[in-house]
Amino acid sequence: MLSGFVAANRSTQERGRPAYHPEVMVGIALYASMTATMSSRRIERLLATDAGFRVVASNERPDHVTICRFLARHGDQLEDLFAQVVGLAAEAGL
Repeated sequence: MLSGFVAANRSTQERGRPAYHPEVMVGIALYASMTATMSSRRIERLLATDAGFRVVASNERPDHVTICRFLARHGDQLEDLFAQVVGLAAEAGL
């Protein structure tokens, strides 16, 4: 499920500071979507103050620029993954 995210992460490892793990970023994106939090600046604030966001992010705190770039770069993959999650929830009767 996350192979596309991991592959994209490998291509940027040689530049700049180490990237946040794709599992963390995908978790943040999915949790933000499920809580109707669309602003990357608001997500950044919630990563510091909201227990749910802190747990999902493994207490990592990417800034709003990193979050925004991740969402823009992986929008289509996130949409597909979210559809899979909703499908699994529907199969489970949730």
